[in-house]
Amino acid sequence: MTSYAHLTNALVSVFAFSAMPMLAMADDADATYQNISETYGAVPTFFWQFPREELPNAWEAFSNHQMNPNLALESGMRELIGVAVAAQGSCQSCLYFHTAAALANGASQADILAALRVGEATVRLDAIISKVDVAPEDFRRATDLVLWGDMTTVAVRSPSAEFCGRLLAAVDLAGFCEE
Repeated sequence: MTSYAHLTNALVSVFAFSAMPMLAMADDADATYQNISETYGAVPTFFWQFPREELPNAWEAFSNHQMNPNLALESGMRELIGVAVAAQGSCQSCLYFHTAAALANGASQADILAALRVGEATVRLDAIISKVDVAPEDFRRATDLVLWGDMTTVAVRSPSAEFCGRLLAAVDLAGFCEE
């Protein structure tokens, strides 16, 4: 028996886990494998490599956000974003997937290179800007000036209160929206 198996057995004994949550976890994973198989006709190899307890959440994110054809952002653009993000991480498999999916959705090699450059520039600029002590309202004014050339259209083009509420609920961007 491996040391991992011994550790698992010890933890089960010490904490007296009931079998019910584990069975539910197995049922969730089995149901997820079934759903993936029904969706694609088979379960792609990388899904078998996910830990069973993480598989349902991974599939939900993949199917509801990454591969969902009903999102406002079209597939090709989602994949270019995926390329930009994956290139900044350490997952070569993710970069391969998003590059192949972007090409399959009509992106050109130039589009992919541009996404890579935008991702790299965004990470570099984020690192610099996060160290600069600029008041959020000053940064917004400067951004509006760069994007629209004058301050007369800022009220029309600035994020709405509803948009800011949804954005702030999804991500911590304190100071992004007017209070």
